[in-house]
Amino acid sequence: MKNFVQEGAIVDHVAASAITSGDVVLIGPLVGVAVTDIANGETGSVAIEGVFDIAKNTSTVMAVGSTPRWDVSATEISTAAAASGDVGGAFVVVKAALSADATVNVKLTPNGSATIT
Repeated sequence: MKNFVQEGAIVDHVAASAITSGDVVLIGPLVGVAVTDIANGETGSVAIEGVFDIAKNTSTVMAVGSTPRWDVSATEISTAAAASGDVGGAFVVVKAALSADATVNVKLTPNGSATIT
C-alpha cells in the first residue's frame, strides 16, 4: 500500500519545548508518552498506545477501571476536580494504586475521547 505511513502506536511529534523520555505529551486530542528525549524543535517518537507507569497525585487512591485525568499544571494523573487545560478520557487504571504510591499503571486510550477542559 503506497500511502501507508506507520503503524500508529508510536507517532512522530515535533517538540515545542524539551521533552524527557517518559513524559506525558499532549498532541491535540491525543495523549502519549515520549519514547526518548526530544529536544525543542526536534522530531521524536511518542507512544499513543500501551500501558505506562505515570506519576500520580499521592493523596489519591486509584482503583482498577477508574478513568483519571491529566493535571497539566501538576504534571500528574489525578482524580481531583478538573482545572482549565486538564485532559480527561485518555487513561484507564489497570493496576490499583494506593494513596502513598507515586505512580499508577494506566492504559492509554487513543480511541477514547480525550477532552481538554
